Amino acid sequence: HIAEAQTASTGEPSANQTAAGAAASDVQNGDDIVVTGIRQSLARAAEIKRESTAVVDSIVAEDIGKLPDMTTASALQRVPGVQVVVGGNNEIVGARIRGLDDIITTLNGREIFTGVGRGFSFQDLPAEALAGVDVYKSNSAERLEGGVAGGVNMRLRRALDFKELTIAGSARATYLQEAGSKNTINPALSLLVANRWDAGEGEIAAMVGISYQRNKYARPVAWNDWTRATSAGPAGSPPNLHAPTGFAAAIEFGKYERPQGNFSLEWAPDTDTKIYVEGLFAGYRGNVYQARPTFRAFTGTSFEATAGDTCEDFAVGPDGYYSGNVRSPANPTGTGTIRQLCNATGYTARNLEYYTATVANKARTDIYVIATGFNKQIGALSWNTDISYESSINRNNSFRVDIGKRIAELVQVRDNNHEVQATMPGNPMNDPAGLAFANGMTEDINRSRGTLWSVMSDAKYDFDAGLLDYVQAGVRVARRKAGFEQYLGGPPAPGGSFVTPLTAAGLPSDILSQAPGVPQMNDGASFLQIDPRYLTQESIKRQLRTLYRISPDTPAFDPTRDYDAQEKSYAGFLQAGYEFSLTDAISVDGMVGARLTRTDRDIAGSGRVTDPATGTSRVVLVNRSTSDTDILPNASARIQFGGGLQARFNYS
Repeated sequence: HIAEAQTASTGEPSANQTAAGAAASDVQNGDDIVVTGIRQSLARAAEIKRESTAVVDSIVAEDIGKLPDMTTASALQRVPGVQVVVGGNNEIVGARIRGLDDIITTLNGREIFTGVGRGFSFQDLPAEALAGVDVYKSNSAERLEGGVAGGVNMRLRRALDFKELTIAGSARATYLQEAGSKNTINPALSLLVANRWDAGEGEIAAMVGISYQRNKYARPVAWNDWTRATSAGPAGSPPNLHAPTGFAAAIEFGKYERPQGNFSLEWAPDTDTKIYVEGLFAGYRGNVYQARPTFRAFTGTSFEATAGDTCEDFAVGPDGYYSGNVRSPANPTGTGTIRQLCNATGYTARNLEYYTATVANKARTDIYVIATGFNKQIGALSWNTDISYESSINRNNSFRVDIGKRIAELVQVRDNNHEVQATMPGNPMNDPAGLAFANGMTEDINRSRGTLWSVMSDAKYDFDAGLLDYVQAGVRVARRKAGFEQYLGGPPAPGGSFVTPLTAAGLPSDILSQAPGVPQMNDGASFLQIDPRYLTQESIKRQLRTLYRISPDTPAFDPTRDYDAQEKSYAGFLQAGYEFSLTDAISVDGMVGARLTRTDRDIAGSGRVTDPATGTSRVVLVNRSTSDTDILPNASARIQFGGGLQARFNYS
């Protein structure tokens, strides 16, 4: 029996079809054959790496919507030499090539970015949209300049990849037990529809793909606060130990959504010509909440510590913290001293300050890419031209309020693996009695937008024989704009920390809610925080701003935290490929080229200047312009020794 999966017709036999044909005789003998598309995807990725003149690793989708991970960022961790990190929302984010994160990212060969930065948030592009990902660890003249570490090119599917009507969809669900206070199911859906038609003058093909992901999550962490000499603690503290000044934890939770859509429309009037229009939308919508309980052990009325068996010399300042200004014959005015301190493996603090910061953040990102162009083959000459536009808009609105009180006791220890464990007998953080506003209120409102117009054209001529394999040349002209504006700040707690009771604010009676617990704190017991959903409501924000004695209106952007930038870049390249044989078994091929770039930049911002005589300040506009020209050479060689063994040398 042959188990065949539904596949798109891409002009090449699928893994299923190839395996099925090869195994026909076995089927007639009654053997069971299970067929998948993974082998074909691995073979194709290996072929790209083997045949590329540059150093390239690839991931190829085994079928439509079947890149091996949920997001591009997750898929990249499968590539040798690529490192990724886990973000605050438990998601794989970012990418580094051989430890460096200066990467240029392209989509079907066009530069793509998030917001005003150079980088692209790979996690914002669902893997369902991709046919493959190529990671370039060496550069060559035809590739865009800018990535010192290397480059990543993401390949979307195109309409003429499909030979007939194709409909493909997928649905996934991830069940999470610790996504907030209750179990949840996270869906991921995708759908692709493609077809081609006889247009009289050649063929026309169209493709549309959409996807949607929603994720709820919870990420708890805990840590010690800064280490300090216990002699700086409350009266009666041990004199010759060093211990953390407190204990802190955080639980980030919430949900985020990623809608995505892309289309491709292609017309092939003849076998040598292809004209296309294609586009992409990738979005992010996030409601992210945080609860951050913090305990200031050294604010207690007593501090008892257990001494460990590790004692060392430390540079200690008058405040008990590390000092970089130790008194010595060469520095007689230094305030720090060298003291031998032993580590504290645990401590108990009584009648100490505690507060929980509640942060509510609404984030939104919208990326739009539209492009048109053509590919033309004229004998041995191929000619490609592409015109594209991208707009990337990012918005964040974050609001933070702290509440707290004094609690009776904190017991903090570290186990054999140095994991932080803390308990507060009776869990007073879950008791609303005595809660007051602490520290201050903070708002972070920022908006950023980047746009890019780009025109690229290149040509390549292939030679039939001889040392010279091909010659290629091309030009690119691009104009990029970026703008950023922000308000960041806020007033202290009304009357000071722990002065104004929460009950005096006139806030809704259900303003408090249960935060998900942190395993290292009270064995994961929940605790009270300001309900973060209220902090996303403008009416509650106005009420809190009034309580904190500032204007109730949304604060205006700070002109000293704004900027506008414009960049014009011009590039041209010339590159040649070569190949020759050293012996009957050993052959060499490679390329030599150079890219010439010119970049003109203008940036406008502002700063605040204070008159020392009067103490008054004013905002001063600042404008700067720079230009630079660079020649970027590259050379590579691949030596094939026969029998499948080869070596590469690259310079760029």
